[in-house]
Amino acid sequence: MSTYTFSNVKNAHTINAAFAVDSYTITASARTGGSISPSGSTSVNSGSSKTFTITANSGYKISDVKVDGLSVGAPSTYTFSNVTSAHTISATFASAASLSAGSATLGDGGSGTLTSGTTKSGYGFTVSLPVTASYVSGTTVTASYNFTSAKTVSLEYVNGTWQFPVNSSSVTGARKIYIPVETTDGTYTITFTVRALDPQATALTGSNVYLTSTKSVTITVDGSMYQDDFTGNS
Repeated sequence: MSTYTFSNVKNAHTINAAFAVDSYTITASARTGGSISPSGSTSVNSGSSKTFTITANSGYKISDVKVDGLSVGAPSTYTFSNVTSAHTISATFASAASLSAGSATLGDGGSGTLTSGTTKSGYGFTVSLPVTASYVSGTTVTASYNFTSAKTVSLEYVNGTWQFPVNSSSVTGARKIYIPVETTDGTYTITFTVRALDPQATALTGSNVYLTSTKSVTITVDGSMYQDDFTGNS
């Protein structure tokens, strides 16, 4: 009550009042792939501040942090200042799995030129494409090599798609490009796209964290055709 009335007073009385600071609840939650601390419901006194720490597990990265349903980006900490009402904070995480082909990282929208590891081989040349995986299980990552060049090359018909021959056991290793003998002498740039994807399209816990979407990068190889022999520039 905010008022009290003594009526028909005939003797002495006492009255005491106790006061409490208003408090508000902040509810914190995190999805698979990381944690938020403190989690659950936290009581915060009115006018006080409270900091929350968001941490991604190994193989994951912070994808988004929402405060009261609105995104605030992907910070690793968030502070509620001068709290005067209840709030919510939630964190989501994404797979940090990545692949790099040569000097280009797949999925980052980049492109690279493969200038080493190319050797003359008959009417073509061999491309050694080093691929490095991070937080990716090698047993589930697949890759296809699709040419975007208008030049004719030797392709394989795999599962209904014409594509550059792929080593079925690994995304790394050597791939041979064949240039037809009738190709006019000159300098050519052959461009192909490397795509790596996880058929399961899901992020798992532990060390086996897979790509959650298709990653691709464009690789180009320069070479010269002379007297029916094509030599890749190194």
